[in-house]
Amino acid sequence: MARNIRHGHSGGRGVPASPTYTSWRAMKQRVDKTKSGIKQGYDDVTMCNEWRDFDTFLEDLGERPSKSHTLDRVDNTKGYIKGNVKWSTKEEQGRNKSNNVMIEGLTLVEWCEARSWRYGTVWSWLRRSNHSVETIKEKGELKWAKDQILNE
Repeated sequence: MARNIRHGHSGGRGVPASPTYTSWRAMKQRVDKTKSGIKQGYDDVTMCNEWRDFDTFLEDLGERPSKSHTLDRVDNTKGYIKGNVKWSTKEEQGRNKSNNVMIEGLTLVEWCEARSWRYGTVWSWLRRSNHSVETIKEKGELKWAKDQILNE
């Protein structure tokens, strides 16, 4: 039986599926498993009906830019819908998690990077030692003054 392949992404007969198609299929499987009651540790995840068709998905999002990019929902409380999904690197996705610590409108990682401070140390001060943000600012300035080399 011949398959009707319009987009050339689905592979077959020894040809692997494209990275874009693989990501789309993984998104569909996650949504379908959620709908069937298999939660996989996630809340209910939905997908717009238009994206059940790969061609429409491809037209809306384009091809996966690189191996390091995967699908990312901009607002994690919403499903896979047009305008809420983009291609992101793992680093970008890590900054879009609902459990991120936010300080002055930045994730803790971004806040530390802006000061050239070590994230792990600042996270430990905040979470393990229960220091306030003001105390952390004071400690950070003492530990990593702008004219000092970051050594620990």
